[in-house]
Parts: sequence; structure tokens; C-alpha cells
Amino acid sequence: MRSAIILAAGKGTRMKSDLPKVMHPILSEPMIVHITTHLNRINVDQTIVVIGHQGEVVQECSFQTKLPCSGKYDQQHSQVVELRT
Repeated sequence: MRSAIILAAGKGTRMKSDLPKVMHPILSEPMIVHITTHLNRINVDQTIVVIGHQGEVVQECSFQTKLPCSGKYDQQHSQVVELRT
């Protein structure tokens, strides 16, 4: 069984936008769509998406676009130190 974890909890503050980082468009589609499409191509069986900042927006995108990977969402509740990486 192949599994993947997508870290999608970032705020994307350096992108100067209110969108979550994985929702920024690349070639007219949110970044997370490209990620899950590639995971599907390599036959990943299960995907866990760690969401945080505006996690509901990320979840809504996956329902609307019918992301190709079956998966579950895990909410990151807090981060003790802001890493600014």
C-alpha cells in the first residue's frame, strides 16, 4: 500500500494573498490539484492532507474538483513557533 501526506496547512503569507498556499493557481488550477493528479499517476492508495489555515477552502476544492486520490483530512490546530520558512 502506497500512502502520501500533503502538508497543506501553510498560510502563504509571502505570496501576499489570503488564499491558503496550496490553493494558489498554477496553469489555471490550484496547486493541490496538480499534486493529487501526480499522486494518482504513481498509484498512491491513500492520501492524508494536513490542513490548517482556511482548511475548509482546501476541503471544498477537493469536493468540487473531485480530486483523484482518496484520502482524509487532519486539522493542524496550532503551531507553537511561527517558522517563517
